[in-house]
Amino acid sequence: MKNLKFQRGDEKLKISKGTQPGDIFRFPGKGIPSLRSGHRGDQIIVVDIKTPTNLNKKQEELLKKFSELESEKISSKLKKILKKKSVG
Repeated sequence: MKNLKFQRGDEKLKISKGTQPGDIFRFPGKGIPSLRSGHRGDQIIVVDIKTPTNLNKKQEELLKKFSELESEKISSKLKKILKKKSVG
């Protein structure tokens, strides 16, 4: 659970297992007020997940094992990293 601070109070954001890059969280009424009506819009949060690039040997082994188990589900970016590591 992550606490977020907005101009009109705090909110809690739970990032669930399986959250993917590009997933969107919407907080109705927590965004910027309209210049015409004064009503607040929605605050939008877009998930940006960083994939590790500098792995030690143990981390690399664990990710390779994981990729074998989940070959259909891992991201293309992670597949490229693993492919580079096995070639070099």
